Amino acid sequence: MIIGVVLATVFKVMNVTLLLLLILFLAIIIPVALLIQVPFVTFFRYYSLQVLGGRLNAKYALLPGESMDEPPRRVIRGRSVR
Repeated sequence: MIIGVVLATVFKVMNVTLLLLLILFLAIIIPVALLIQVPFVTFFRYYSLQVLGGRLNAKYALLPGESMDEPPRRVIRGRSVR
């Protein structure tokens, strides 16, 4: 009987400790994962926009239309204006 009470108390303390450690682990791992992931995603987005727009080499542009060197067109009331 006494051993059961002692074991139940120990397991409750261990569960609380494990829960606190899990929360601490998540609080540390999420910012670390973002610090690693965000620069890679940003680089690939920036690079892909350059490739699609033909900024790296206009001969190999993957999107038809305007060159990326030209200023963007403004649209005023449905008309394209330079």
